[in-house]
Amino acid sequence: MVILILLFIVPAQIRPENFLPDDSYYYLQVAYNIVNGHGSTFNQVTRTNGYHPLWMVLCIAGLFVSGGDKLIALHVILAMQALLFLGVVWWFFKIAKLISLRFWYVALPVLAAYFLTGLYGSEAHINALMLTLAIYYLLIASTSKSISHWIATSIFLGLAVLARLDNVFIIGALLFFGLMEQRDLDFRTWTRVFFAATLPCFLLIMSYLLYNFFSYGHGVPISGAIKSTFPQITARIDNLNYLGKIVSFFGLLSIIFSFGFKSHALRKTLLRAMGTGVIVLAGYVVLFTDHLTQLSWYYVSGVLNMVFLLCLVLEWIAFKAKNTINPATIHYSVTAGIVLLTVTGIARGWYKAFNPEVITSGTPFFFLQKRLYQERWEKEFAVWMKRNILTQDAILIFDGPGAIAYYSDLKILPMDGLMSDYTYNDELLALGIHKYLRSKKIGFYLGPVLSRGSSYRKHWMNATGGDGMQEIEVYAPLYRRSAGKIVVSDRNIVCRSRDVTEHPLAPALAIWKIENAGHYPAQEKGPHGHETPAHHFTGIYP
Repeated sequence: MVILILLFIVPAQIRPENFLPDDSYYYLQVAYNIVNGHGSTFNQVTRTNGYHPLWMVLCIAGLFVSGGDKLIALHVILAMQALLFLGVVWWFFKIAKLISLRFWYVALPVLAAYFLTGLYGSEAHINALMLTLAIYYLLIASTSKSISHWIATSIFLGLAVLARLDNVFIIGALLFFGLMEQRDLDFRTWTRVFFAATLPCFLLIMSYLLYNFFSYGHGVPISGAIKSTFPQITARIDNLNYLGKIVSFFGLLSIIFSFGFKSHALRKTLLRAMGTGVIVLAGYVVLFTDHLTQLSWYYVSGVLNMVFLLCLVLEWIAFKAKNTINPATIHYSVTAGIVLLTVTGIARGWYKAFNPEVITSGTPFFFLQKRLYQERWEKEFAVWMKRNILTQDAILIFDGPGAIAYYSDLKILPMDGLMSDYTYNDELLALGIHKYLRSKKIGFYLGPVLSRGSSYRKHWMNATGGDGMQEIEVYAPLYRRSAGKIVVSDRNIVCRSRDVTEHPLAPALAIWKIENAGHYPAQEKGPHGHETPAHHFTGIYP
């Protein structure tokens, strides 16, 4: 067992950067700034609360323990997440014992592949741990009727929301169905149970919302506000990715199967509550979001529900087939399935360690290439920027700011607004893009190289290529309103990504100087003693 665990965990320790989605670096960069005394900011330009708070606390601890060393921090934080995963497995096992789940171990290779080969750096692991703890104590409280167990349940439900804010749909379902199972209590006792089950959770969530309100002027973090369209309905099924659609289907199945467990109250409560929560969450994503909600860490609760249901269905099949199929055949079939899933998960991790571009949220399995590229293009490009872009000015970036900010140590301002605050949007519209850039000392733009007539459109920008220039219309992402346009000229290109990196999958990006914006102090040497390569800055420094 120890060897199997190491086979899953070691690849991420060999090359941790290959396992981190770009969004994961948002946490690490903000945590780095907090540890270094800059406060909750991604770039030292704008403040931010665009993250789930419980995981940020652990990231800050990881950066602090690492002495602020970014590379050491990757190993520390990924090791922390491996330990969190072991905690998930332990509480999953405890829940399985509680509901007499015979084939619980079938879930392990599925969970290991999900958590240990692609979700590092995100809040997924702490999210899963808080959910499994909350489910366990909810089921315990349902049978023990103990007020202390309901208080523990409520605390872990509140922490689950702080681990991922849209868990509010999951905990709402868990509380509803958990309390429904207490209908046989007298009114006075049920009232005590109700307040024990809800008050600690309520206080935890309200404390966080009030902190946001008094610190940032709004209760909801900026990232959630930008992604949500509520009460405006979008009704886009593609807001769910392949995984979101799969776990939503299993959520529906859980509700249906729950009616088959009338004599097993705990199984019924678990399936009905998790299935309902997953469906309600999916419904909200489909109806009231208009942003990038297709990422795998959105669906942790759905995956947990799915593996619970798979184990129960396998148990049901084995029970129904015991009189027609030899028990040994069932045993060997289950074992073969576990071995196949385990080998696939381990192979996925090791392959990703040495070829990070082959497995992403868009290509969840294997995409074979003739050559292994051991480093991500973002890191290679960011390291070049760190050595050669020697300025105190901030860089306005079109998208994908995480790894570039983390490895370059430059002030990177993402245009999508997810790592800013409400004030960013208000100032952008009040000042207009040109005055905003000057006021914040933003002197460069990093974006795609567009040919004449081609365009790149997102909620926060609309870039169009022209003859020797590009025009970028910038929007306040919270309000989806234009703040004006900037024009960058090819004569002010600092570098092109494909000229300064060797990675064949590097996209065609460039960094431009924005005329009449920022301050451009020339330096002979950078903070790490690197010489300024003047040939890269033709037309940039006066």
